[in-house]
Amino acid sequence: MVDLRSDTLTMPNYPMLETILTARLGDDGRTDAKGRGEDPTINRLEDMAAALVGKEAAILMPTGTFGNTIAVMTHCHAGQTVLVDEEQHMLLTEKFAFEQDLGRLTPVCYHQDSRHMPDPDELDKLCLLYTSDAADEEDSVDLGGRRIN
Repeated sequence: MVDLRSDTLTMPNYPMLETILTARLGDDGRTDAKGRGEDPTINRLEDMAAALVGKEAAILMPTGTFGNTIAVMTHCHAGQTVLVDEEQHMLLTEKFAFEQDLGRLTPVCYHQDSRHMPDPDELDKLCLLYTSDAADEEDSVDLGGRRIN
């Protein structure tokens, strides 16, 4: 089984390693007139992902941390506050969005009950005090995989 929750959970087998070693490479940082990089493998992967989900385009995020940081930074600007639950791994282990030398966001924690659900009244109060965004990270594996909306 391939477990895609983390790049450290599934170790590549021989066919995977062979594919990695023989992949056509290019400089993804050098772009053409359309803004596409020169790496044909990355371009093909992004095209496949976009087609799979019915979108015009896709972008490769090499890690979950990278993807989470980009996602929150598209909604917030440096200096803003972000509501995060007190156990969220984006706050506890990734932290890049909240580093003063990088994302410069300020986390404001909300609490969870025994079922790992936020208190709607507390969220309402915090939303009145802070006007930025709330981070509701899809990857809630540490909390049993439950998602809140």
